[in-house]
Amino acid sequence: MEMNDETQEFSYWPSVGLASVLMGIVMFAISTITGYVQINSEPTGAIFQPAYFGYIFLCLIGAFTGMLAVWHFARESGQPFTLGKGALIGFLAGVGVVIISSVLGQLWNLIDPNFKDQMMKSMIANVDAMSNIPEDARKTQIDAIAQQFRESGSITGILKQMAYGIPFYGVLNLLTGLIGVKLFAKEKEV
Repeated sequence: MEMNDETQEFSYWPSVGLASVLMGIVMFAISTITGYVQINSEPTGAIFQPAYFGYIFLCLIGAFTGMLAVWHFARESGQPFTLGKGALIGFLAGVGVVIISSVLGQLWNLIDPNFKDQMMKSMIANVDAMSNIPEDARKTQIDAIAQQFRESGSITGILKQMAYGIPFYGVLNLLTGLIGVKLFAKEKEV
């Protein structure tokens, strides 16, 4: 672990980076697998399809990036640190996991350029099969899905996705970073 000469404290960046990369890869893999499950599912017209539970699991996994980063930092440094530092480590890990999983998702579009189009068609087919909602509501949902997928490949769409993801996962991981300090670190008295 690298030392910062000015404060004689261990740098938390390697822990943030390791947790972000590891969990970003895991989140990307779960998201991609869940996407293929969605693509290969028959449209049932149900609001909650089995693939949606994969996305809920994805959020739960992503929320523990901060705790993983704090655990690693506490293990490597062996030094006590404050709740504030744990919150910062968690927040930064949350930001990192969004960036890593977004970049991997964009790279996957180069490997399977039809992935997004197939996802869109699958989601639209499922909404179209919803017979319990009015036709106007279905059409509005279908248009919204199509618009979302059209924008998702553009720079603006990618930045918008990250602008939503960073605060969401940042705050979640800030909280799990705090929990990580309580569970894994010697808390430093201020």
